[in-house]
Amino acid sequence: MVFTNHTSSKCTLRGYPFAQLRRKGAALGKPAKDHKGTVRTITLKPGKSAQVQLTAVSTCQAPESDHVRISVPGSPTSTDVALQLRGCSLSVDPIEAG
Repeated sequence: MVFTNHTSSKCTLRGYPFAQLRRKGAALGKPAKDHKGTVRTITLKPGKSAQVQLTAVSTCQAPESDHVRISVPGSPTSTDVALQLRGCSLSVDPIEAG
């Protein structure tokens, strides 16, 4: 996943984003678990990006998602992104500089 600063001023990100698979608007399984990693504060200038790795284990027979709901750490707003994965388990790494 990539997060881009679309504002005219710098911003900071730190920690683990929220991610959860969804199907037809409903949660599918549990939210992604935080994967061990080094948490750093990332400062993004306007137009710059940071990234995060989302890892899925999809060997179970759970239904497939049609999207994933994502939000940056500490944000009350989220974005839905089209994604088809089995709703088994997810883990997410801390945000890194892009």
